[in-house]
Amino acid sequence: SHFAMNQQAENYPGLGQNLYHPGTVKGWPGGKHWINDATMVRRHNLAADMLAESGPYGRKLDPWAVANRHKHSTVESATQFAIDLFLQDDIPATVRNGLAKAGAEGKSKPGDLMRQRVHAIVTLPEFHLA
Repeated sequence: SHFAMNQQAENYPGLGQNLYHPGTVKGWPGGKHWINDATMVRRHNLAADMLAESGPYGRKLDPWAVANRHKHSTVESATQFAIDLFLQDDIPATVRNGLAKAGAEGKSKPGDLMRQRVHAIVTLPEFHLA
């Protein structure tokens, strides 16, 4: 459930924004204020755990299944769907092309490939500053 996932996210202290205690009544400061080397590493690890097939989230996030439910039946189409979903396609062509190739070496199953590509997307600076 959403609540259970929020509780599990609390197991990753130091992400820069305490879920239940915003910095002010307006929320958290935006932009680069809450991004630094430590918080980026923690967000990278949290994203990897959330997309893993086992562990605390146990296959609860499956980008390939989500893309399929939205009528994307190829890895290429599913990758573009994920880019549009997370970044509104607001990235340079070189980054988009890199994401389209991410994980291609050694990943044969679409589900594994999409997990790796979505992880690459949500760890981009463009995602964190969106």
